[in-house]
Parts: sequence; C-alpha cells; structure tokens
Amino acid sequence: MTDISKEAAKHEAQMLRQYSSQNIRYSGAIMIEAQAARIAELEAKAATVREKAERAYGLLWMVLGDDTKVHDARHILLDQIDRDGQQRGITYAKTQYETPDIMSVLHKLP
Repeated sequence: MTDISKEAAKHEAQMLRQYSSQNIRYSGAIMIEAQAARIAELEAKAATVREKAERAYGLLWMVLGDDTKVHDARHILLDQIDRDGQQRGITYAKTQYETPDIMSVLHKLP
C-alpha cells in the first residue's frame, strides 16, 4: 500500500469513527426523547386511573348500609390512593350526588 493509500485509508477510518460517534449520539438523543414521551404518556394514564379510583372511593363512601362488598371495595381502593385522594373522592361524590335538602323535596309533593 502506498503512502497516499495509507493516508486515504486512515482518513476514511477517522471519518467513519467520527460519523459513527455522531450517529450514536443522535440515535441516543432520539431514544431519550422517545422514552421521555412514553414516560409522560404513562404518567398521564396513571393520573387518570388514580382520579377514577378516587371518584369510585367517594361514591362507595356515600353508600349507607352494612354490605361487606362495599366495605371491601373501599379498602381495595384505599390501597391505591392516599389521604388527599380519599378526600378528593369524597368531595367529588358529595358535589355530584349530594342528597338534596329535605325541604326542597317536600315542596314538590302533591
């Protein structure tokens, strides 16, 4: 191999290494962005599930009676939500389904 060929091969090898290094960084950045987007998507889904569990807990909290299935369901949900979530669920249920004032019902009777 001549000196010119050796220099050309060296230069080509150096260019390939540099290109590979840049390509790896670029590919890594794309993978990180994709992972960040996936994490954000999963966090949004988790927040939705948590909100639904809180609401379900609040609705079950409003059920009167001694039905053990209702009691057990509330405890299952309590394993998934914290104290603040418990309060948000109860507040939601009261806001959406609060028992009307007895006087507002009585005036509608014939």
